[in-house]
Amino acid sequence: MKELSQDKETNQQKFAVFQARIERKKAYVQAIDEAITEGISYAKDKDTSAFDRARTWVWIFEMKEKANAQRALLGQHIAYLNQMQELADEQNL
Repeated sequence: MKELSQDKETNQQKFAVFQARIERKKAYVQAIDEAITEGISYAKDKDTSAFDRARTWVWIFEMKEKANAQRALLGQHIAYLNQMQELADEQNL
């Protein structure tokens, strides 16, 4: 855990940067989920060939693994931000 600066403005900048990183990660996970949903629709379409269906299901499973990994990373980012906030609150007391 990094130490926070004694300068309140510097800490606010750190929080803003980290919060922006979290928001980007949330958007990325949401985009992956939407792509998975579209992929499932495509794979279930009766006009999709057997080869394309198989290839799409493999891609869907890979994307689900990627989404789970990104969610875990997002959880770590949120936990770290919460720790930074607690540390800042302690320093302000």
